Amino acid sequence: MSLNTIEHNIPINISCISTNARPPPEVTWTLRGEEVRDNNLLFTMHDESNTFTTSIFIMSYRPKVG
Repeated sequence: MSLNTIEHNIPINISCISTNARPPPEVTWTLRGEEVRDNNLLFTMHDESNTFTTSIFIMSYRPKVG
């Protein structure tokens, strides 16, 4: 299986749910999505200085057959 990686700079508002802390609005985020092991998807976002990072992991996606 080939791995596909996409990077894109996006404006986004994000905050920490437990503390309601927010990065400064001028932070530019990089969204990176990659396909890992058996069609699992991993998305990570980080700012230019790597001060803030967040990840989303989506377990296997498979088309419904039938």
